[in-house]
Amino acid sequence: MENRRSFGRFDTQLQAKYFLKERKENWGKCTVIDVSRKGMGIIFITREKINVGSTVLLEIAVSTASNPVHVIGILRWIRKKGNDFVGGIESTKILDDVKLYYSHLEK
Repeated sequence: MENRRSFGRFDTQLQAKYFLKERKENWGKCTVIDVSRKGMGIIFITREKINVGSTVLLEIAVSTASNPVHVIGILRWIRKKGNDFVGGIESTKILDDVKLYYSHLEK
């Protein structure tokens, strides 16, 4: 299978919270499982499917940073995995080196 990604991905395990702009509900829990300059893989800890195209706001806890990292992205794909869902977020802007550095340290 051809890899069409513009940037390499780094595996990680970061606890985070997500908010769906379209639903305007409470924050939910998730785990960031990989990250690149333009996107990330997320396990959403929910039983309710999230629609592709949803705007997702993420607050990622990084122990090596004093403040959480905030990312806004668009859900590009999602599928069921056990009791939860795994999906791919395309960031609305390219992540800077500092955010990538902190997220890679957590691995």
